[in-house]
Amino acid sequence: MNAEKGDAEFVEAYARRFAAASPLGRLVEPADIAHAVAFLLSARAGAITGETLHVTAGTHLAPHIP
Repeated sequence: MNAEKGDAEFVEAYARRFAAASPLGRLVEPADIAHAVAFLLSARAGAITGETLHVTAGTHLAPHIP
C-alpha cells in the first residue's frame, strides 16, 4: 500500500532498514495478524478482556529509523 503512495525504491529501502532494526529482524506478515485473531477467538483467550495486543514483530521497540 505504501509503495503505491510514494517512491517504491525508497519505501523498499525504508522497510529493509526498519525490519533490520526490529528485534525479530522482520516485518509483520498478514499470517501473524491472522494467528493473533485466531487465538483471541479461541477458548484459550476466554479470560482476556480489555487488552491491547501488539502484533508488531517488535518494531514498536525499534529505535528511530532514519
